[in-house]
Amino acid sequence: NNNNNNGTNRNTSSSNLHSAANGAGKKSSILRNPAPAAVARGATPRAKTLLQAAYSASDPQLFDTPVIKCVVQYKWDTFGRVYFLRQLGLYLLYLLILGSLMFCADWRGVSAFSDNPTAADFVIGSLIGLMALLWLRELQHENAQLLASDKHEYLRDPWNWIDCCSLILSMWTIVALATHWEHTRAVLALALYFKFFGIMYFLQAFEATGPLVRMILQIMLDMRFILVILGLVVMATAAAFYVLLEPVDESEGFHTPAITLFTMFNILLLSDFEPSTFAVGRYANLIRVLFVVSMLLVPIVLLNLLIALMSNSYERIQEQADVEFQRLRARILLDIEMFFGPAERSSPLYYPKVLRVLVPRDFDADSNRRWRGVVNELKRQQDVIMTDLNEQLLSSNKNTKSELEKASARADQLQAELQQIKDEVRLGLQAMRDDMKRSFKEMQDGIRNLQRMKP
Repeated sequence: NNNNNNGTNRNTSSSNLHSAANGAGKKSSILRNPAPAAVARGATPRAKTLLQAAYSASDPQLFDTPVIKCVVQYKWDTFGRVYFLRQLGLYLLYLLILGSLMFCADWRGVSAFSDNPTAADFVIGSLIGLMALLWLRELQHENAQLLASDKHEYLRDPWNWIDCCSLILSMWTIVALATHWEHTRAVLALALYFKFFGIMYFLQAFEATGPLVRMILQIMLDMRFILVILGLVVMATAAAFYVLLEPVDESEGFHTPAITLFTMFNILLLSDFEPSTFAVGRYANLIRVLFVVSMLLVPIVLLNLLIALMSNSYERIQEQADVEFQRLRARILLDIEMFFGPAERSSPLYYPKVLRVLVPRDFDADSNRRWRGVVNELKRQQDVIMTDLNEQLLSSNKNTKSELEKASARADQLQAELQQIKDEVRLGLQAMRDDMKRSFKEMQDGIRNLQRMKP
């Protein structure tokens, strides 16, 4: 129902959903049994709720409809925000403990379970024990998620790979710290690396950072093929330089294949080089030719092509920023619902039957949208200009039609007047002809009479 006040009546639904229209004087749009409707748009048959059907559907524009937006917003306000902040707090606590080990751990060779433990050893042991408890909780959470979701969908999700790597490295860190493995520092560094990247999963729930995270993932996905070509060029140049410079003592950074590959990465992608360090030896001229060709191919062609590809991906995601944000938040809500028990699933607060949304009469959905990229802004301005031109054209057509109708009516009037004049002239000529005939006949009669009167 349209109303002049913003508000939400907490009677909501997954099966019967009522949504107000976005403009004044419009009837409310009603979606009944929307899960089959979403399945018809490409959702998986396993979807049991409206949100599952919308997320698994092949049409992301479902999340641009008022119905789905209302469901996502209601669930987020009802239980999603609380559960999400709880998970975020535990994750940050885990990261804090893992980061504290950088400063508390003794890298000189003292085990956490030495014969003569110190206060620092007890602190490290306590941190390891607390981290082990949090690790068990994350393991149980990941295992439940694996069992509850489709295996192919689980493996396609990059966040699941990050979580699995983080779990493995965290477990490895716990064992390495407890046994004082000589490479504990390296394992802890990798564990921290993946753990910090995992924070981006939680950034998806915020409107300011969610589309950015999605943008990063999409750009990484779009640039995979050009990265393959770029890697081949770097490896080809590195192999050629290694063969030509490995016997040369004056060369720097080309004595092993690994160092040569790293040096070539710095040269071709970062332009960090000195020609005097590699343009030496018997094949210096050949090295210069290969270097020029590689520099033309990588920094000038491939890197600019990569920038253009990234710009295109950015505009495409920015154009759908609102849709992507709603979809990312729906994904987090589905992850939360995955661990609901019978009590939560039967709760009328979490899963009510009907949702009624009050929308202002003068509500304009487009006016509340965030900036969605240069291309989208140009399209929007083009649509505005085309709308104005169409309105002007319609108005001009109406005026032209009116003028033509007036001209046609005037022409008909003139034709009628001309016809009347013709008729009057014809009648006048006919009368003159009749008068002349009558006068001529009278003259003839007079002449005859005169002729009879002659002797």
